[in-house]
Amino acid sequence: DRPDRERPRLLAEEPAQAARLLREGLALWRGAPLAELGDSFCQQSLATQLREARGVEGDIEEAIAWTRRAAQQGFAGAQQDLAGAYWEGLGVDRDAGKAYFWASLAVKYEEDAKDRKNLLTLKRMFGRELSAERRAEIDRDATRWRPRYE
Repeated sequence: DRPDRERPRLLAEEPAQAARLLREGLALWRGAPLAELGDSFCQQSLATQLREARGVEGDIEEAIAWTRRAAQQGFAGAQQDLAGAYWEGLGVDRDAGKAYFWASLAVKYEEDAKDRKNLLTLKRMFGRELSAERRAEIDRDATRWRPRYE
């Protein structure tokens, strides 16, 4: 069903879309093996499956570990999820500073303008618990931060 819906886009020579769809298909077929090879999209997909106990036994700590691996590679969706985990204390100790940091990175790495705007709203919400000095320090750290690829 989905390949049929996406075929016109692929035929219009959108290689980025084709690559994303291929990764999604591979993630469903071989999620854990590709995640272990360092594919950030598959790492985040596996983390979501573990967090939501979809087709696997739920394990929030392992989900956070996979989310962190994907986030450290600059994957904005994983950075957003990690920010939310720190904000809510889900699988990690609640930490508004770390939530603000990962939200800052998600804003930096998100390619979609609408999603980036929503992430900026989240970042501001997380920052309300921090002093202006602490926010500035975290913003400097986020500016210097670089992805680490496996």
